Amino acid sequence: MELSYFTFSRKASCLTLITVFCFPPINFVNGIGKLYVNYSGDITLGALFPVHRRGSGSETTCDKIQLEDGIQPLEALLYTLNKINRDETILPGIKIGVLALDTCDSTHYALEQSLDFIKGFIAHFNQYHRTEFECADGSPARFLNGRFDRVVGVIGGQSSSVSIQVANLLRLFQVPQISYMSTSPQLSNRERFPFFFRTVPSDVNQAHAILDILRYFNWTYVAVVYSDSEYGIHCYETLRDVAINDTICFTTPQRVIRDQFGASDYDQIIRNINTINDIRGEYL
Repeated sequence: MELSYFTFSRKASCLTLITVFCFPPINFVNGIGKLYVNYSGDITLGALFPVHRRGSGSETTCDKIQLEDGIQPLEALLYTLNKINRDETILPGIKIGVLALDTCDSTHYALEQSLDFIKGFIAHFNQYHRTEFECADGSPARFLNGRFDRVVGVIGGQSSSVSIQVANLLRLFQVPQISYMSTSPQLSNRERFPFFFRTVPSDVNQAHAILDILRYFNWTYVAVVYSDSEYGIHCYETLRDVAINDTICFTTPQRVIRDQFGASDYDQIIRNINTINDIRGEYL
């Protein structure tokens, strides 16, 4: 088994990954300013994980490592692939590999990273189907020595906003994509996202469950606090739309801007809610 970590500019980040995974060998390569995990196999899956947080200054910069949201799901994937590859009764004679890229929990950065998959698809077609690009020696042009040529599908992203952007790109090349956490109802549109699948239910199911809870406790006047993200906004809108013919009323929603809020901002939201009379429930 070959498990390699490639880093090109963020050595501190890669050192942190080494202490977490501890799978030899570890390779360091200097070059194009990206970081990814390569687990070799006969068939390769692409993967997108928010290993780092989104940078505060720009949509294309990364911040601290995320252990729970980024590292642990990546570890779970590597563990699962290792279990499958060791069991000859599942896929005898075939090993599944993965090329995992960091999205930094940013739609812009994830889209930029996903272009490497696209380059691999183009290089694969160029080498095995119709050669349009050649090197000086006449050999077919390859991308990163063919590391991305065997990618047959993509796992991720985590957030719905990232998955939507990536799905719009991958659909152009008819590449299947499976998300383990994206719940936006938009992704259920088969016309827009014919190659997108997920292992979690849509937010519509969550909205119906929330309404069932509110009805059970007979809460008809409810305050809603939601995050200022694509997930939070669509979750609130879905809940509001599902309850449009219900007797439950949602008072003035309180929006949380996670990247900008401090303790005083959260205290202000609590004060705003406390000033509303007859509140019987709060949905966060």
